[in-house]
Amino acid sequence: MKSLKLTIMLTLVSATLFGQNTNKAKEEISTLVTNFSSAVENRDTLLLDPLLNENFRVVALRFPTPDKTTVLSKEKYIFLLSAGKIGGEKRSVEIINLDISEYVATAKVVFESDKMIFTTYQTYILNSEGKWQIISDIPVTKNK
Repeated sequence: MKSLKLTIMLTLVSATLFGQNTNKAKEEISTLVTNFSSAVENRDTLLLDPLLNENFRVVALRFPTPDKTTVLSKEKYIFLLSAGKIGGEKRSVEIINLDISEYVATAKVVFESDKMIFTTYQTYILNSEGKWQIISDIPVTKNK
């Protein structure tokens, strides 16, 4: 009986600690998404750079034509942002869902500007310094 009580108590403590860690991760990733949106909106490459993992990729389906897929590296994405080819528009941000599993997370995020709606699927990793970073971004765009 003591063994059962101990097992139940340890399970409850573990679940509570996991829940606290998950809530902390949710807050950190939500901040990451907000900072990402702000950096793109303001074309702020200094703010953006540490938010993106060194292996970050954008996978743009049906771009530049419906039969193509374009993959952008972190360097290319930052270059396009600084050159004014992307970004620069105020957008609202809504995290539709967020799934976290230890040091990996995924989210469906909607970024909406006056002209477009971006339904984006992002993947995040917890790096060796304990910071969440975006490692992939797959947007689906729609004109308003």
